[in-house]
Amino acid sequence: MNKYKMILCDLDGTLLNDNGEINDIDKAFVKMAVKNGVEFIICTGRSFMSAERFYKELEILKEENIGIFYNGSLIYDIVSKKIFYEQRIKIHDTIDIIKKCSNFKADIIVYIGDKPVVEKVTPLIDMYMKRSLISPFICKDFNAYIDCDVSKILLKGDNSDLKKAMDYFQKDGRNVFFSSDTLLEFNPINITKGSAVKEIAKIKNIDIKNVIAIGDTFNDLDMIKTAGLGAVPLNASYEIKNNADYVCENDNNNGAVSEIIKKFVL
Repeated sequence: MNKYKMILCDLDGTLLNDNGEINDIDKAFVKMAVKNGVEFIICTGRSFMSAERFYKELEILKEENIGIFYNGSLIYDIVSKKIFYEQRIKIHDTIDIIKKCSNFKADIIVYIGDKPVVEKVTPLIDMYMKRSLISPFICKDFNAYIDCDVSKILLKGDNSDLKKAMDYFQKDGRNVFFSSDTLLEFNPINITKGSAVKEIAKIKNIDIKNVIAIGDTFNDLDMIKTAGLGAVPLNASYEIKNNADYVCENDNNNGAVSEIIKKFVL
């Protein structure tokens, strides 16, 4: 009898191939897992607006479809619109981070709820928005516009510039991490995909040892270490592989998720 009751799966670099699409073989195996009574939950740094279409594409929408968004800051049902859990970056911390970000060469995106806010649309921001299939809200001045706690803060830029920013902000005590080579993200203190694994296991009344987490990069590290089984595609970062229970023979372009489901679920 299958011991695993839930799969938490990252999107970019994991379920999605390099073109931002779900392979047919992964679609088929996700459907089989769900048909066999296993919860399949998207766990992403994206907003729910950006991730909702993948639930539809997988054809697993039902009465309840909980997802984990903003790297663990939000647990949300995209069908009923119910918020199960939410943490935001406090407004005073947001203003402080934005002020200090001006010392680094990078573009800033601030998420207020599901709304990505920018001061201007640069080529890098335009690229990010198109890949996420969302549109930005443009404000003239973050400091004048932001008047509430925010969901997350993103820096988009060259890896070398972002590494300098990460070193600075880690020393500054911020919860900051790479979600890709060109994306640096800020979360509320102590909030990660790993903390969300614990929360959603409580919500679903499932023992963490019966949870599989699948991811490929640094924002996935804590959930890989927290879940009962941490599995990674072949393309995963070196450090993530070293902390995984299982490293796939296949990468995100060749059915890594279906490999994990076939081996551990069906």
